[in-house]
Amino acid sequence: MTAQDAPVGTCAITDMRYDGRGGTNKHTRDYSLTFTVSAPAATSYITVSTDLSTATVGTDSSVGPWNWTTAVTGSGTQFTPTSACAALPLLTGRTIAGWDWSGSPEVSLSLADSRSAQTGRPTCS
Repeated sequence: MTAQDAPVGTCAITDMRYDGRGGTNKHTRDYSLTFTVSAPAATSYITVSTDLSTATVGTDSSVGPWNWTTAVTGSGTQFTPTSACAALPLLTGRTIAGWDWSGSPEVSLSLADSRSAQTGRPTCS
């Protein structure tokens, strides 16, 4: 965890799940990352580095295989990716600052396995 770019505590992802849907090359996934934090300050944000391919499947009604080579991150209000789309399934980024990590230690983000399945502009480069 960091505040004003200085570490203020530690955190760990304790759960990472996704729900998937869509047809071949039109898949979308909604990921949920749950954290445990050592210093839940309201001014802090969490810097994230994770491998999304290790997430647990919640529900998945998608047809055909997921394609990481063309995957993109979707827009969201809780998380900003800092890694390139080509790096997926490895993802780095940061959460918003000012979140109540003790009361709501979860961040959501969306992915699509093709730009045509993505609504809006992808947030990874």
